[in-house]
Amino acid sequence: MLPEKTSEPDSDQQQHELAERRCDLLLAMGEAQRRNGQPLNAQQTLIRAADIAQRLLSAELIGQAALGLSALAFQFGLPVAPTATRLFQQTLERSPQDSLLRATILGGLATALVMVGDNERAFEYGREGAEIARRADDPEVLAMGLLGMLFALQSPQQAQQRLAYASEMLQSASACNSKELICFALWWCAYSAFQIGDVVTASQALEEYRQRAEKAREPFYLYCTKNFQACQASIRGHFEECEHLAQEALAIGQNFEVQHVSGVFGTQMFTLQREQGRLREVEPLLRHFMRTSEGAKAWGPGLALIYAELGLTDEARAQFEQVAVGDFAGIPDDANWLPCLTYLADVCNFLGDKARAALIYEQLLPYQKLAVLIATGSACYGSASRYLGTLATTLERWDEAEQHFQDALAMNSAMNAHPWLAHTQYQYARMLLARDQAGDGDKAAALLKEALATARELGMRALEQRITNGSP
Repeated sequence: MLPEKTSEPDSDQQQHELAERRCDLLLAMGEAQRRNGQPLNAQQTLIRAADIAQRLLSAELIGQAALGLSALAFQFGLPVAPTATRLFQQTLERSPQDSLLRATILGGLATALVMVGDNERAFEYGREGAEIARRADDPEVLAMGLLGMLFALQSPQQAQQRLAYASEMLQSASACNSKELICFALWWCAYSAFQIGDVVTASQALEEYRQRAEKAREPFYLYCTKNFQACQASIRGHFEECEHLAQEALAIGQNFEVQHVSGVFGTQMFTLQREQGRLREVEPLLRHFMRTSEGAKAWGPGLALIYAELGLTDEARAQFEQVAVGDFAGIPDDANWLPCLTYLADVCNFLGDKARAALIYEQLLPYQKLAVLIATGSACYGSASRYLGTLATTLERWDEAEQHFQDALAMNSAMNAHPWLAHTQYQYARMLLARDQAGDGDKAAALLKEALATARELGMRALEQRITNGSP
């Protein structure tokens, strides 16, 4: 007699539990890969986990996948957004209104949309998710919604608003004790505070970030810490310390599977060597880099500035004309747009190009109360008002120039940005000498004396040479 046939052991409930366990394992693997500096492997693993989480309609698992994918985009610049956007959009259509599932998806979708350039919709999705989380009193989902909003607020003009959201995110992340979200919030606090010139708040956030990074021993957090510390050292004029920290950051970052760390280090060395009068060392390298399409787009303004700094007028003008096509329309509209604009302001002043000076002045004016910060937080160029002052000088708009220089003196002094304070004093003095009104000569002499003393003390050989030679 044949045995009676038994039912299949794999019931729907068992299949569901197996899928949950598989998703948990993939999420854990993806996080481990990301934390160990293997973002490409992590990307594949987390997308597989996100796909399973979507089919399970699990708010918790979707949230973990969304946070992991957000971290990859934020930390390593990986193009995870199209896949993540598709997955989140599919699940959003099936999520109940005003549910934590919906709020979680909205937070993840906000970050993904930023990576495809849809910042406006990203901010609205993040805001909607945050509002749902507030009503539900869920600090972790609230922190994720706020993170999406922070990603969407890319413009330097939004720094004050961004700092407020970052502070709220820090409170929410601390309430749920999410180490990942706390670190993200601290980074945004430091970055945003630097942009508005609030070095006290920035330093406090960075110190806590450093402590957590050293405790966690995760490569990316340590990399960011070293870069921010290099920025702080540069602002104070501690150039040897800055170079040492930048090299430490590079050594950590070179173990990642992505290449953008070399670009960050290049920006740091460009900033240092410019002040130390060593730009001839990097000019051949930059010429070589400019032969690539990526380099031509990103470093066109930098090469023009090097030529200007070296006094190569014809080369500076030729490169400046290339970048100026379409009223500078070719400059990437990203977080480094403002630093690039300051490079062009310096070149424009060197060339005495009044027509372009007026154009750059209008583009730069909305940022006058901000500090110029490289997107990664790896370098800061001090008050944007200084550049407005030099442009107004080229345009012989003396009253505007004086006001901008006074604003720059106040911000750079408050930031203890000694190199940029010295530059401001020198350029303000040149404006006064050009204007040549009663008392301008004596005031200019005092400013030049202070600038020269700082230049000699900090080893700013390029500025010292300009002051002693009376050159632009």
